Amino acid sequence: MFHAQFVEALSAASASYAATEAANASPLEAVVQDLLGVINAPTNALLGAR
Repeated sequence: MFHAQFVEALSAASASYAATEAANASPLEAVVQDLLGVINAPTNALLGAR
């Protein structure tokens, strides 16, 4: 009985953690991509890359 409850609690915590990480990663990823675009713009312009 204890084992099943423990596994259930651990699974719920894992799902909660994953959802929180996904929610926090998305805005940060957009900022990083924008920053990399600004940093790489001169090189991309010289090389004719997108």
